[in-house]
Amino acid sequence: MKELLFLLVLFVSNVIQAITGFAGTVLAMPPSVYLLGLDHAKVVLNFFLMVTQFRSGLVGTADIRLICISILPLLIATWLGKKLVCKVSQKVFLNLTYILLLISGVSLIV
Repeated sequence: MKELLFLLVLFVSNVIQAITGFAGTVLAMPPSVYLLGLDHAKVVLNFFLMVTQFRSGLVGTADIRLICISILPLLIATWLGKKLVCKVSQKVFLNLTYILLLISGVSLIV
């Protein structure tokens, strides 16, 4: 019964998205979390969104290739972050984060 209600929520939220042009997944998230649980709802809705975007042409094969290429650096950075978390104090980490955010913001302005 919960799966049927989930499909109904998904259908209604995507009809609203088709009419208004936004917020299909955002509208579906709260009832989906209630029906399926947070972990399952995130996976199902994100997968559904990805398939929808791929079918509509918003995401192409070049984008999928770029995503696959970026997985290896992501895994390396995650591993490195877990190794460094014990060696860097929270204050140093926050200062480094602020500096990187400042550099990122300035690069967007310039």
